Amino acid sequence: MGKNPEGETLKRIEALPNYKNGAFQNHYQLPQAEPVATANRRPGWLRLLKFLKGQPKSVLPSKSIAAVDTELVNSGLKSLQ
Repeated sequence: MGKNPEGETLKRIEALPNYKNGAFQNHYQLPQAEPVATANRRPGWLRLLKFLKGQPKSVLPSKSIAAVDTELVNSGLKSLQ
């Protein structure tokens, strides 16, 4: 692993149907993704402004989330020094 194939391994690779011109080739064409930027999308600075404005209250928890105070110093875990 980590070096170019040679000998019998190279012969087996070269005999594979999707190995041509020194590289592996796809048997089928992958579908093309839609372009990221389209005319009906907001400019980047508008999306940034909306993000900086904040999230709607509906995504905030309805009450405080409890925090657990851990005692890592005395927990028996060894130092990573």
